[in-house]
Amino acid sequence: GTHEFPVMRDDGLRKSQQRYLVARLTQAVDQAGFGSTSQGHVWLSRYCDSTANHIEHITPQTPHDEVRAAFGPGADEPEVIWSVGNLALAEAATNHSLGNKPYSAPDGELMHLRPLKREVYPSSQHLLTRSIAQVVEVGKNTAIDRAVATFTPFDKWDREAVKRRAELLTDLAAKVWRIEKPPATVSDAVVEVAAV
Repeated sequence: GTHEFPVMRDDGLRKSQQRYLVARLTQAVDQAGFGSTSQGHVWLSRYCDSTANHIEHITPQTPHDEVRAAFGPGADEPEVIWSVGNLALAEAATNHSLGNKPYSAPDGELMHLRPLKREVYPSSQHLLTRSIAQVVEVGKNTAIDRAVATFTPFDKWDREAVKRRAELLTDLAAKVWRIEKPPATVSDAVVEVAAV
């Protein structure tokens, strides 16, 4: 839509929108799974706290050769790296073990880099992050649960996976914000990201 004040397309702003978006969606799924009043899931500020939770790029911001080989074409493209489909929230400790590794590799390959990301995500406290690599049962048959039920784990991570996950997260965002009105800049970010 048209804005009285044009939204700046500056990277810093976009990144903070995406951090907020990923944090809010992660919180919504945790609340659906663990109960909306369960301690630790009530405060969005905890999810946005960059010392406790890092924004994890599934395809790293600076992919090395193993990542490029596993991902295929597009591993270096900013629209892939910064797509909401390529972002997840990871606890600080988990994020350090993820580093610059590929998502997955055939059995017996890249043993020196194990565990790969696909093996690490299931240990996340965050259900939305776990859902990248394993089936997550949320359960209460709310709009959010039904959205998460469509999340199937990814065997490999490539351009198609990023696109598919961006669509899933956009669908989830629509359900989360049917309940609450999103800040205008975030709706723009979702629309922009969905168009990638």
